Amino acid sequence: MLGRLAEQAVTTLRLSNILGKPSFRYYSQISFVKQVLDSDLNLIAVNDQYEALLKRKDGKELIDTIREFIKCNMSVNQTAHNLFVHRNTLNNRLLRIKKLFELDPKNTEDLFQLFIGYITFYYQQTL
Repeated sequence: MLGRLAEQAVTTLRLSNILGKPSFRYYSQISFVKQVLDSDLNLIAVNDQYEALLKRKDGKELIDTIREFIKCNMSVNQTAHNLFVHRNTLNNRLLRIKKLFELDPKNTEDLFQLFIGYITFYYQQTL
């Protein structure tokens, strides 16, 4: 029992950092995400793209853009404001992301794949 609780606590801390939600302190707050991570989703192509992005000059910028776009619930204005860029700059970044991943961040289903791929990639990096 104690081992499982310790594992849940570590998982909660790791995922709260990845999600940028330091206020998440309870396993129940991240249990859905953990269940998705434990499922058998085919995210190899998305994870490969995140790996490739880390090697690009603008890779971290694009990854940060995806993360912030998700945090801002797909609001271009709020994301641009939070990233301190013009909305046209943000739209150009989103277009580059669309071309690289062949997923449109402005499409909810595609953004979900980008989001789960992001979490999976960074979760695996912290193992």
